[in-house]
Amino acid sequence: MKSLIHGIILFILAMIIYFDWKDQEVPAFITTSLLIMSIILNISSGLNTAILSVLFGLLLIEQHYFSGLADLKVFIALGAFTQLWYSFFWFMAIILFSGLLWKVIAIKFLNKKHEIAFTPVFLLTYIVMIITNMV
Repeated sequence: MKSLIHGIILFILAMIIYFDWKDQEVPAFITTSLLIMSIILNISSGLNTAILSVLFGLLLIEQHYFSGLADLKVFIALGAFTQLWYSFFWFMAIILFSGLLWKVIAIKFLNKKHEIAFTPVFLLTYIVMIITNMV
């Protein structure tokens, strides 16, 4: 069951990346579905980390770390999947480190000077979360 859920989430994250790269806009029903699914699947334990994700996500948007409602919804959804406090803080560390690395790669090697899609960072983060058994 757990691997099926991981597969569904990975598929949804891949769809989000596709739309973000193609159109620079992600359909709201995809990100909202991911958010609702994460909260329903983790209603007892993931609600606390979802609330933390909202607070930290708003702070990251305020600091222009990532932008857009789609990024915020995916961030909250992945944060809700962490379920445990210490896992949430590792999740934040992975997001911050891989996000900075992604921005450097995009600017230096992909010659992106304007807004870049942040969604590949979420996919990488979720894969790391699966490998390290954080979800």
